[in-house]
Amino acid sequence: ALPTFAMRWLLPRLTNFQARLSNVELQLITSDEPLSKLGKGSFHIAIRREMAAMPKGFVAAPFLAETETPVCSPKLARSLKLKTPADLARATLLHAETRPNAWSRWLKVAGAADVEQRAQRQRFDHFYMALQAASDGLGVALGPLPIIADDLASGRLVAPVRGPALTSKSYCWFVPEDLSDNPAVTAFCQWLVEEGA
Repeated sequence: ALPTFAMRWLLPRLTNFQARLSNVELQLITSDEPLSKLGKGSFHIAIRREMAAMPKGFVAAPFLAETETPVCSPKLARSLKLKTPADLARATLLHAETRPNAWSRWLKVAGAADVEQRAQRQRFDHFYMALQAASDGLGVALGPLPIIADDLASGRLVAPVRGPALTSKSYCWFVPEDLSDNPAVTAFCQWLVEEGA
């Protein structure tokens, strides 16, 4: 599974699956490698974001839709008085290499494309680091809902800017075709769909 997804969404829910099927042993490996680079037979289920073209030899289905909105620590939101997309020019925009054009897309839809050139920037190689930096008050990240729902509910992060909740690629499960009838694999994929709903 993708690292940020595994840490923020999947792990907090795995006890629900284990309660349902206690005889299934799960081994969770985080990776953002393309499916084509993963060794054949090295996994039963891969969780990736939606792909433009279906990779050969797999069955797949989306199970979790995602929208992005600017998030930061409550203290930073208050100190910078963040309310509109234009206000983000006063902030440091936190970028992640794993989501390279996210801010450009969001700011364009929000009608504030020029903000990206005026705001300070900080880059991270993984998205979970950008989210942690936002929690720590270093700047504003584009937070994916529902991945950060627990952070918003606890108050670690807030979404102070009125603007679009931009739809991004959905999360999908991918299963090698020769495992598509495996009962444990089928049960886990069905559980993902139910949790995603």
